[in-house]
Amino acid sequence: MALIPSGTKFIGLAPTYQTVERRSALINNESQPYTMQDIVDTVSQSVSANPSVIDLKVTNGTAVTGTTNTTISQTILIPANTFTSAGGALEFMARYQKTGTAANYSSTVYINTSNTLTGANALAWFSSNPNTLIQGIRTARISANTLTVYPANTTALSDYAATSTAQTSVAFDPTVDNYLLFAVQLNDGTDSAVVEMARAVKYE
Repeated sequence: MALIPSGTKFIGLAPTYQTVERRSALINNESQPYTMQDIVDTVSQSVSANPSVIDLKVTNGTAVTGTTNTTISQTILIPANTFTSAGGALEFMARYQKTGTAANYSSTVYINTSNTLTGANALAWFSSNPNTLIQGIRTARISANTLTVYPANTTALSDYAATSTAQTSVAFDPTVDNYLLFAVQLNDGTDSAVVEMARAVKYE
């Protein structure tokens, strides 16, 4: 893979044009032919933190009703090796919608290596109030097999906020499947709530 010096100048030639031997030895020694692929490879080397969407859910998850237990409404899979061992940043967001006015409800996010709350680690607690619509977002840092995020036990719709509470840190193995679990806890089971939208974005 060629890396092109930043000051190199270009003259376009057809792919079939012979760039060696038709010119003098001096010119051949002072020039180097490059292809468009060389240019692509060179530019790619200088791009960092290029965002890519891991998954986007725009259809309703499972409606939660008839229980006051914390229950998964929507799941996003982060496939094994989505992140390298060097780490990066994981941004996730979700929109929660409640129907019924009996009581408050909590909108939370967990992470686990299986699609279950058993053994899951909490990542975010967006809100616990009577508002019917809640939308929240977080950005987690992934480094040295550890994920750190705005404190999961502190309610906030985003992490663009100051807090005196320590960050939440959980183990994160990028070589295995990981699941973001968007969950709901109703204070009154006669209400109903659902995750209408969820998204996960990779920065690396």
